[in-house]
Parts: sequence; structure tokens; C-alpha cells
Amino acid sequence: MKEHTISGNTFAVKTVNIDYIKDSGNIRANDSDVSDLAASIKAHGMLHPITVTQDKASLGLYYVLVAGHRRFAAAKQIGLKEIPCHVISDQSKAALQEIALTENVSRVEMTPYEECIAVKNLEN
Repeated sequence: MKEHTISGNTFAVKTVNIDYIKDSGNIRANDSDVSDLAASIKAHGMLHPITVTQDKASLGLYYVLVAGHRRFAAAKQIGLKEIPCHVISDQSKAALQEIALTENVSRVEMTPYEECIAVKNLEN
């Protein structure tokens, strides 16, 4: 695992077996067709890692997907066994939701309804 420190925060980047990553559900409702993304990953590789956090309930054996749901689905679709991940730790549930929201809001495809649901989740 390689660690990077940016603005006082430490980020770990590692390759994780895809079977040890639990999908946490995505804010974006329309996430079903990832065939173009899967073709791109197959041709060029995974250009951007997904973001995960360790699943404390599994004593650190599993990871929970925070951001990169489409990349994760595409990687599974083409049969990748391992996937590059940013592993973030010691984050509150609100901080993890904020990370997911930040990535999703930057996407053009997110509908106004999906944005509202995401902001509502931050309030909880």
C-alpha cells in the first residue's frame, strides 16, 4: 500500500480484490448501462481508482465503496479480479457521504432529483 499526504490528510492507494468490496448503493439512480465505460477500461485500463473505506464490521477484511460506482460496475462486468482503490480511513458517515456527493455532483448526468436526494442524505 502506498500512502500520500495532501493538506495534512493521508490517503492510501492499493490494489484490492474486487470480491472484497461491498457496493454501498449509489446516489445516482441511472447507473445501469456501463458498457461504454467497461469497453474503455478494457482497452485502456482503470485510469482513476475508486474510493473505498474499510468495513469496520468485517474487522477490516472487506471494503465499502464510497465513490466510483460506475467504474466498479464496469470492472465487474469485464471480469477484473483486482481494482485500484483510494483507501480512506477514520471518516464519519457524513464525511463519506460528502465525498460521494462531491464526486457525483461533478458529473453532468446527475438529475436535479438525484442532487436533492444527495443533499437530503447529508442532513441526516
